[in-house]
Amino acid sequence: MNELHASSWLTDWRPGSWGTLFVAVVTIGYVAAWIRARRRGRANVSWLAWFLTFGAGGLAYTLCGPR
Repeated sequence: MNELHASSWLTDWRPGSWGTLFVAVVTIGYVAAWIRARRRGRANVSWLAWFLTFGAGGLAYTLCGPR
């Protein structure tokens, strides 16, 4: 296992196949909910964008981060 440095949290990313697949499934679910809410006429669905950005982004960082 490589030694972790401060810069490795940003530079030593290795996407894993299962992690990437899981993040893609979650992202598709978020986008589907967003589209469904827009079709129902809900004007304010910005909370879904926040969940997509921070939820899926945090999940990707956790599953595919430095190793």
